[in-house]
Order: sequence, then structure tokens, then C-alpha cells
Amino acid sequence: MSPSVSIVICCYNSATRLPETLAHLARQEFDNEIEWEILVVDNASTDGTAEVAMRTCPIGIRDRLRIVSEAQVGRYYALTTGFKNAHYDIVSFVDDDNWVNPRFIDSVSKIFSKEPLIGIAGGPSKPVFESSPPEWFEEICEFYALGDQQPKEGDITDNSGHLLWGAGSSVRRSALHELFDKGFIFNLTTTTRLETKRLGGEDTELCFAIRALGWRLWYDSRLGIKHFIPKSRLTWSYAHGLFSGSGSSAAYLEMYLIAFSRWPFDSKNRIKNSWVYQFAKSAKNLFVSFITSPLQSLSCREGSIPALHFKRHLEKTRTLLSLLGQYKKKIQHIRNARWNKVG
Repeated sequence: MSPSVSIVICCYNSATRLPETLAHLARQEFDNEIEWEILVVDNASTDGTAEVAMRTCPIGIRDRLRIVSEAQVGRYYALTTGFKNAHYDIVSFVDDDNWVNPRFIDSVSKIFSKEPLIGIAGGPSKPVFESSPPEWFEEICEFYALGDQQPKEGDITDNSGHLLWGAGSSVRRSALHELFDKGFIFNLTTTTRLETKRLGGEDTELCFAIRALGWRLWYDSRLGIKHFIPKSRLTWSYAHGLFSGSGSSAAYLEMYLIAFSRWPFDSKNRIKNSWVYQFAKSAKNLFVSFITSPLQSLSCREGSIPALHFKRHLEKTRTLLSLLGQYKKKIQHIRNARWNKVG
């Protein structure tokens, strides 16, 4: 029997975005009958998100829609609530601005059925703009989780580069159960998504942990989505926030690579794995970034890409400084975690 699929949509004030997302889910096509559901997690919305979901959900899929509430604001809490309330074998996390293709659910079920060791799978993300993007956008679109994540399709478990974005990713429910039953807790957890600093990376953390459990990671173009980008996210201040959050996240995510002794880290090289070395390396990158383009690095002028990268190095260095005294302990915690089978 084909694996069943739960579509989880985490929503915070999603009333204007959700109808189109639901409309695309209503256009699903299948080769064989598949059990599936849509679970909307209303994360303390104040714009009537739940009511809009019920009112605008296409009739053909209305009986598949369930709505649950999560009072604690934050993506982590919404995702956890969604996972706990999902009924089916595979949990697909679709954001409120993600438009899935007509064969998305059918493809999810087929891929996980054919490859029983897959723990998490994802695909490319193509933008749909509310307004024309600025000239500088193309240079940094990857930070918006857009484009082709991987050069080749298939098993990407052992790739040294970035893993899979959370938007549009699908996770085997049994793998999630095992992970959380063994005490996994996100390091990159924020109670709110501040406009000035968008600390992300939970998706990469989840990939690291699923992989450490022994499951495989899979990339497939059939799981591609369209990502609606409103004009409010095409501003320079929003881009600044993305790079700031990316820098902070990088400081935490590197701890996983060190704990797992994965490239470019070597478990025998204790100096390179130390806080002192990592802080010095980050500070050096910050200095080089400044020296290379001193005026642009400190500039707030729109379109100054060096300024964004300088901000990213600065936030990574600041975050590492805040981890002084905790760095080794956090790495050891990951290395000794019950869910880590590679440590």
C-alpha cells in the first residue's frame, strides 16, 4: 500500500496567503488512491487565519482539512504541534506561501515507497514574485531558499554542501518519532521571528539529526514547489535580516559538523575543533571581508552585496563570542546524544 501523506501548513497571520496555497493542493493528481490530509496549524494568528482556511478551502478537499491551534508563537512550536497531530506515514511541511505542483503528493508517496531508507526528501524551489525583484536579488536568491538545491537528483546523504530546505520537505513520520523519542531538541529555536534578525536553520538541523539516526536524504525535482515572494520581502532591510540570521545560524550548525567529524573537520584535530580556533577563523573572515571592500562593508546603501556578507561574518563572530564557555559542552552534547549513531 502506498504511504499516506499529511500536509502540514504552519500559519502565523496567513489569511492573505493561505487561499492560493490551498487552491494548489486542490489540484492534486494521482495514479492510485492515496490517503492524505491537510493540517493547518494556526500559530496564534490575529487575522482570522483559521476562519479564512475553512471559508476558502476548495470544496473538493474540504473534508481533508483539519485545523489545530498552537498558542506559543514560533516556528518550532508550530512544527512540533503539526507533527504531533499528523495522522499519516509521511509529513510534508508546506509553508503558507508554497504552491505545490499537481503531482506533489503522488510523488511524495511514490518516492518514500520505493526508497524505504529515506528519512527526509525535498526538491527545487522556484520564485513567483508579487512585484519585480530588485537588481541585486539574483545574487542572493539562495538565502531566500530559492533555486536548485543540489546539482544532481537522488541520494544526497553524503554530500558535503548544504542539505535540504524546510519549505516543501517531506519527512518519514517514524524517523521523526524516533528522533524526538531519543531526546532531540533544536539548538536554533527562537520564540519569534524578529524582523531585524531572521534566525533560521532548523531545517538543516533536522537534516543533520535525521542523517545521524541512519536515515538517508533524497533530492528530487518531482518535489519542486513555487515560492511566492511578496514585495515586502524584496526590501533591502529584509535581506539584511536574512544575512544576519544566517551568520548566527552558521555558528550553531558548524557544531554539528564538528560533533559528527564530517568534512572539513577531523576528529583528531582538536585545535580546529576548538572554540578558540573557530572564533579566530570567523574573526579573520570578518577582517578580510572588511579589508576587501571597506567602504561597501560599512555601507547601508541598497545593492551593496559586500555589506550583506560583512553583516553575516559579523553576526557569526558575535554569536561565537556569546557561546564562549558553552561551545565544547554543546558539541559534546550532540556527540553523545542518543539519536546520534555516527558519533
